[in-house]
Amino acid sequence: MKGFTMIYEFPLTVETAHLVGSPVEEEVKLTHGVVHRVEVEFPAGCVGLVHVAIDHFAHQAWPANPSGSFASDDYVVAFDDYLPLLTPPYKLKLRGWTEGTSYDHTVKVRIGLLPESIAKKRFGTLSEADSKRMRQTLLSELTGVEGL
Repeated sequence: MKGFTMIYEFPLTVETAHLVGSPVEEEVKLTHGVVHRVEVEFPAGCVGLVHVAIDHFAHQAWPANPSGSFASDDYVVAFDDYLPLLTPPYKLKLRGWTEGTSYDHTVKVRIGLLPESIAKKRFGTLSEADSKRMRQTLLSELTGVEGL
């Protein structure tokens, strides 16, 4: 039986010239659904100097803190999440940069997507109060103003 999860894999080549002020940016096309799994695979040799962040629209989705990034060496950063992509465009933007490596590195980014109906059955739905709290927290983080 075929599974419901759609797993996308995108290579992101971070060249030595892609420094923090001039990262490589790649828009990746997905489809209608809910992102439930994210994996960022750093090959051996990155030694924590290759960084990746993932944006949804104009905001950084992962890691959640806007000044953060994933960086590692011979390791897969993997986590479950719940990010609905229910209205077009169904896209994310991958950003990668280096702190000064001697070689180019290709990081693999994998995105697990479930159909909305399956995601709701698997994860349930947020209550209106939880949804409101999450929106307020996000707005506060984005604007720096508490209690929005």
